[in-house]
Amino acid sequence: MKTYCITIITICICITACDSTKQFTTNDTLCNYDDPIFTITQEEMTFDIDRYKKQLKKGGNIIIENNDSYTNIIYQWKGDSVITNKQTDKQANIEKTIKYDTKGQSLVSYFMYHSILINKATYYDNIGNINKVIDHRQADKYPICYKEALKITEGLKRKRDSIFAITRDSLVTDVKKTYVWKVFIDEPQDPEVTQHAKSWCYVINAQTGKVIKKVKVTANPG
Repeated sequence: MKTYCITIITICICITACDSTKQFTTNDTLCNYDDPIFTITQEEMTFDIDRYKKQLKKGGNIIIENNDSYTNIIYQWKGDSVITNKQTDKQANIEKTIKYDTKGQSLVSYFMYHSILINKATYYDNIGNINKVIDHRQADKYPICYKEALKITEGLKRKRDSIFAITRDSLVTDVKKTYVWKVFIDEPQDPEVTQHAKSWCYVINAQTGKVIKKVKVTANPG
């Protein structure tokens, strides 16, 4: 009877652990790749050069829209032939960028969360047809997407700590290569202590969601 109970408990633990991992690997609901910001509309495939020609010559950012939740700016660096249309969802911290040539034809579109490329980058030919797509989601290597890695870290850090960066990486051993997310956090300085704030990195297995290690960092990544 005792052996039977131990077996049942062990099975339940295994099922719970599997379900916990499964919630991060079966879908990308948390990353919300169906969000409208990941859509390139037909209107966005071309840029009205004549409408903004004078402003572009002056340099600097042309603010199309700016409110509490969304920003859209257009700019062209001096001497550069590329025009950039950058749209930022402030709530999700996601940037959509579309680059155009001097005729207003789209060259490439891509998406970023802080400093990492997410979802897909799409490259276009001179008449707007897609000629190359790069999958920055990389679900085969990173079944756990970036927001899931962030959620795991949120459950580990203290409330007053803040996440300031996330990067993709891999750990290579003699046995295998393990793909990981590295999530960086800052611990605020204690006002009663003169020491500097501490920064840590959680290294998370991108296949299982398990924390491999937590290491102290001396400088911000990148």
